Amino acid sequence: MPRIVYAARAELELYRLPLNVYNKFQQAFDALERDPFDPGPGYRVKPLREPGGRWVIRFGIWGAIFRVEGDAVRILKVGPRSTLYRGGLPP
Repeated sequence: MPRIVYAARAELELYRLPLNVYNKFQQAFDALERDPFDPGPGYRVKPLREPGGRWVIRFGIWGAIFRVEGDAVRILKVGPRSTLYRGGLPP
């Protein structure tokens, strides 16, 4: 079972969110721990077009960019889907 690891940027973005949204992200990350590519109903996972092995998990108006690194799922960026891809994607 993969474990969740947070990039510094993603951790900062998470802590700035309201508690109810933060809790929704935690539920999404729990689902990613079970299976990063098929987390279950209510979540949609798809690869990003750019190279780099990055994926996005989407639920409602929220999303997170992540990468699977061996036995870890590294969360790179979180936020509303409308702005998730702005400001450049993390490496």
